[in-house]
Amino acid sequence: MTQFFNIIHVSRRDHGEMELKVRAAHEQGAWCAEDLKALTDAMHEERAAREEAERQLAAGRAVVDGLREDWQRKLRDRRKEVRAA
Repeated sequence: MTQFFNIIHVSRRDHGEMELKVRAAHEQGAWCAEDLKALTDAMHEERAAREEAERQLAAGRAVVDGLREDWQRKLRDRRKEVRAA
């Protein structure tokens, strides 16, 4: 009878330890999920900001390229006028 009691006692103690380990694992899993969500949200915000900056840069480049083309065309026209005169 004493051996049976010791087996039950050990198994209850082991059960309690395992329950604590399972609870800790669940907490860590929840923390991991929160961290993953925060990192994912930050990554999406970063990507959106980068894409917006690239769009603004492309628009600025288009303006600069247009101005450069206009300037070069004016210079060519002026050279033609000087040569013709």
